Amino acid sequence: MPVIPITDERVNFFAKYGVEMAAVAGCALSWRTLKLPAAEGILDGLEAHGLLRSDVNYVEASSGRMAEMYLARAKSRGLRRDQFTFLIRDDVPGAKKGIIRFGGADRIEPGRKSNAIQLARDMGGGGWNGNGWNMGANSTVNPDQYASPHAYTHYEGWASESIAEQFGEFDDLVVPVGTGSTMIGLRRGLHKRLEKKPNIIGAMCGDGVEVPGMRDEKKMALVRHPWREAADDIIKVSRKPSFLAAPWVSWEIDSNAAPSGGAAYVATCLYLDALRKKDPNLLRGRRVLFVIHDEASQYVGDRMDEFPMEAFYQPTATLPEELIFGKAA
Repeated sequence: MPVIPITDERVNFFAKYGVEMAAVAGCALSWRTLKLPAAEGILDGLEAHGLLRSDVNYVEASSGRMAEMYLARAKSRGLRRDQFTFLIRDDVPGAKKGIIRFGGADRIEPGRKSNAIQLARDMGGGGWNGNGWNMGANSTVNPDQYASPHAYTHYEGWASESIAEQFGEFDDLVVPVGTGSTMIGLRRGLHKRLEKKPNIIGAMCGDGVEVPGMRDEKKMALVRHPWREAADDIIKVSRKPSFLAAPWVSWEIDSNAAPSGGAAYVATCLYLDALRKKDPNLLRGRRVLFVIHDEASQYVGDRMDEFPMEAFYQPTATLPEELIFGKAA
């Protein structure tokens, strides 16, 4: 789990107050995402319940990355890729749809008026029921990444252990909220391992805002993970700074951060600025981490057309401090 220091003071513009900042760079892992631990955990859970079998079909709501991770592990788990069906919104970029089709799974686009999470539960026996899974029609199970506690077992385990070993004691961890599983698992694992219990800050989309891989309050309604209890604070972010800050983070860590990584960075800066306004001394010696869930390739494409090319070229890109605050913090 790479933990990469943010040393460019154009990016960590709170360094002048004594803040040490670093990124948990899921995008720099060999599989380019932090979704694999969730997929592995859910597959472990299905196996423990006797449901990881060649005669079972699996249906899951996914916008692409989680689907890719299930398919990447299918053969090693004794499964065929054609046992999987994924429900994906019709407005998702073609690259993300294509990876499911190319991967050998079935794909259903239920349309924007249908809720893919609930439809997958309806098709797959109701999803996670609190104690296990029920079988639906045609021997179909919904693994339910939005409810199964197995989604966060590996974040609680090896992921938090790796972070603690590399970064030691620190003050704050900012995590983008998509299903909440990363935030829950890291909180539990880090609080077990570290004497100083870091504050866990959820970076969430503002109402009606869309940042790929994240949700706003309304879209979290069908997510059954106890994500609210895992967050000491919630910082809501908007779309433009999240997208346009991601390149600055990418240039610093030398790996392409998805817009949700930009959003986590923006939330980190908003959080630090609120502390600065309260008392600048709160920033002195403060050690802060933010999580980058994914690499950018599946999340850009046609979604980038709304922004000018100059925004992604470092000599002409707006500095992060101006992107977020419009002026110096």
